[in-house]
Amino acid sequence: MANYKVGSVVRLRSGGPDMTIKTIIGKEKKMPFTLIDAAWKDKGLNDGDPICVWFEGNTSKEDGFSLDLLDLVR
Repeated sequence: MANYKVGSVVRLRSGGPDMTIKTIIGKEKKMPFTLIDAAWKDKGLNDGDPICVWFEGNTSKEDGFSLDLLDLVR
């Protein structure tokens, strides 16, 4: 398995833009991170899954992805 960490650049295996890992669910054990992680888990993500950011034009986007869907770019 690739070494995913905050700041790693990833891409969906199906294609799309390069994305930067902003945070990893379950990594921080303090509030408010645990509440934010709980909200992502309610959407079906798990500990260890990354939250990524990327740009579409001048607009920044953010979403969480299962590690199974990503390839490490750098």
